[in-house]
Amino acid sequence: MRIFSNYQLFLLALTLFVSSSPSKAVTNDKNWESCKKNLTKRLNSLLISEYIPTDRNLNFMRKKVYPPHILDLKTLEGKKVLDAGCGGGSFVKDLRAQNIDIIGVDLRITPQNHLESNFLIHGDLAELPFDDQQFDQIFSTFTVFLENYEGYNKPFLRKVLSEFKRVLRPGGVVIIGGTANPIAMEIAKEFGFKLLEAGAAPDYFFKFVLN
Repeated sequence: MRIFSNYQLFLLALTLFVSSSPSKAVTNDKNWESCKKNLTKRLNSLLISEYIPTDRNLNFMRKKVYPPHILDLKTLEGKKVLDAGCGGGSFVKDLRAQNIDIIGVDLRITPQNHLESNFLIHGDLAELPFDDQQFDQIFSTFTVFLENYEGYNKPFLRKVLSEFKRVLRPGGVVIIGGTANPIAMEIAKEFGFKLLEAGAAPDYFFKFVLN
């Protein structure tokens, strides 16, 4: 559940106001579109920073994102798993503590993190630093698939999904959590991902299999 501060509620109300039909005087202002765009961007930034922790552990994933069967550890045993956009790596560390063979990749992983472990990798989702057909399953939670992600654009998402396809083994699974972005879901289908399951509890998630 999202809990907004008074300042955030003010920005939300103001965003809704400027997004509606403006008065003639405001319409004639050359800075109208720029003002509306910047305000919406500011609000989105606040919502993301308040609602989405940058480092999500297994407990958070179970309570806030995925239903129990998605994170049933028995289904992950014997599989090579990637957490694409792992933040600080808490989810990866928790699963490895349960003997799950998982690696995390994120631009936030520092060289020091990388030196301290061989399972947290500095890397871009659009240029994954892995060999072809290396993984059986990919998690990507609150990442570039967010409907209000600042860098969201179709060419970039296509590149990310093409990388997912490249590093997955035949029949591999991708689980995308924390988004209800229909455009991203359509792009996934373009790359041969078949939707197996979708849900909205505790949060939106989509499960795809690579045909």
